[in-house]
Amino acid sequence: MIKKLMRGKFLCHLAIFSMIFSQIVLPVSQARADDEWEKGVAYTKMLKDGAAAALAAVGAAASAKALAAADLAAAKLAADAAVAGAASVEAAAAVAQAEAAVLAAQATLAAATTAAEIALAVATGATIGTLIGQGLRGLWDFCWDPLCNQTFITAGNTYESITDQELDILVPELILIGTGQKMTKEDFYKAGDAGLASWKFMAEGAELFVNASRASALATAGKGTIVLGEAIPELQQGLRDYALTISIFSNVLKQASVPNPVEEMKVAHGHYLETAEKLLGTLDSNAADYAVISKNLGDAGVALGKAAEKLQEAKPSFTLVGEGGIFVPLEKGQLESFIKDCDINGEKCLPQEEILLADRLLKASGTHFPDMPSFGKAIAAYDAKGASETELAMFGEKGTIDLADMLAYSIDKMSATGSWLNIDLATSTLAKDIMSKQKE
Repeated sequence: MIKKLMRGKFLCHLAIFSMIFSQIVLPVSQARADDEWEKGVAYTKMLKDGAAAALAAVGAAASAKALAAADLAAAKLAADAAVAGAASVEAAAAVAQAEAAVLAAQATLAAATTAAEIALAVATGATIGTLIGQGLRGLWDFCWDPLCNQTFITAGNTYESITDQELDILVPELILIGTGQKMTKEDFYKAGDAGLASWKFMAEGAELFVNASRASALATAGKGTIVLGEAIPELQQGLRDYALTISIFSNVLKQASVPNPVEEMKVAHGHYLETAEKLLGTLDSNAADYAVISKNLGDAGVALGKAAEKLQEAKPSFTLVGEGGIFVPLEKGQLESFIKDCDINGEKCLPQEEILLADRLLKASGTHFPDMPSFGKAIAAYDAKGASETELAMFGEKGTIDLADMLAYSIDKMSATGSWLNIDLATSTLAKDIMSKQKE
């Protein structure tokens, strides 16, 4: 039954640098629900602290780089003043050589700043995509196997998929709820391939949640023909697309990092000092322009050194996963404790952001549960069902797994038949119930 298939709830989310898998192989044939549903429980509670740390690290890096950029700008102005103060063409050309080191430092800082912007897109995509995915899997489990009483708030007689335009408005709202960050689709697209993949990860999860909710409500309203003929085929394709996106995103997360520009900045500073010293040695110390050039070159050197020092103090470099990563690895014991917590305490085990996101998605779908004010109860009940032996095996001998590997594992290794997202929705309790009523 479909419940077994959608019990697979791994953290499914993240973005892409400038590389996409050269080849991703997904199963050709669909797996029956009763073979797949019992495939793992996602652990989103660990994501809350990781997300906060990631966003704080990106913010700290951005602040440090802004301070360094201000010093570099001062260095550039001082170097420009040295060029302008040179009385001869030869002196101006020589000063320009020293100025080149300042420009190199600015380029180094710009590259690191771009990497931080990409990391922000990836960290945001990981956080929001994971929370959306958790709500989605709770929805599959709660309303497609077994059935639920999900109902349209207003009359809904046709199947209408959420539009891209609606997602462009909805996803930023979800980002604000989950992270407190104000980001738009344009912010992600500016981050290149990584930003695009991050956006797709969030948007595809939100699209599936809204559309699956509307299909469930149509079933409640007795519109089974629409569900079988329109909704299920679209949702089936959406699941295949989502699996591919998750595969790409897990690789992106492994690559996402902010390099440390300090060493390159120090090299640029040393080169500047060496060049400036040689330059001054070629000039006549009694010339009228010598004092002006000397002062300005000295000011530029001091500013360049300050930029490197501020970056050194802030340690503005990090990775998102892996050794020393912002998102710390999940331990097997943590997962087991989380499951027990959900079993005992219900939705209190969940991050509040996860519940708020799910409720916002329900609102976007135009559906509700008359006897359940918040969807958090359903998500917690899903998490409390526990982890299968297949899921526990992902921790290996070390007893830990990082977020990127967990994503990859959920796609490639959760079952012999392939991706746990490779669900045949026609085998769900919801579909079977519709078909049995049509035969009556």
